[in-house]
Amino acid sequence: MESGSRSEGFIHNPTIVLYTLSKTIAAEEVEERTEDVFVLDVRPTYSYREEHIAGSHNLPIYDQLAGDNFIGLDASLDDLPTDREITVVCFSGSKASKAAAYLRDHGYDAAALAGGITGWTGATTGSVQSTETDVAPAN
Repeated sequence: MESGSRSEGFIHNPTIVLYTLSKTIAAEEVEERTEDVFVLDVRPTYSYREEHIAGSHNLPIYDQLAGDNFIGLDASLDDLPTDREITVVCFSGSKASKAAAYLRDHGYDAAALAGGITGWTGATTGSVQSTETDVAPAN
């Protein structure tokens, strides 16, 4: 059976809907608005340690996104800020789009970083740091 179904010329597929409902933000805009955004990096901790956007917060939900399992993100919703936009970062933007849509479904103002960490390093002069310690989301 197909994962999506056709009805009146439209394809109904939850993955497509998530991407459609998600919004993206350009790396340059995030760099300009660093005080206004909360950068949430959802990549695994080992990737975050290798490189990350300065000031970002790591919540490694990447592996949990298989099958749209948002247990880690759901458990951390209360730790995320409600007073500013959340920019979600992954490797290339696809997992961040899913996570941003999930956050928006739960009342947060969230957008995926266009192009992920690759887009950031290719489009900005913003700092990319490496660290040897875990960094969890700020309360």
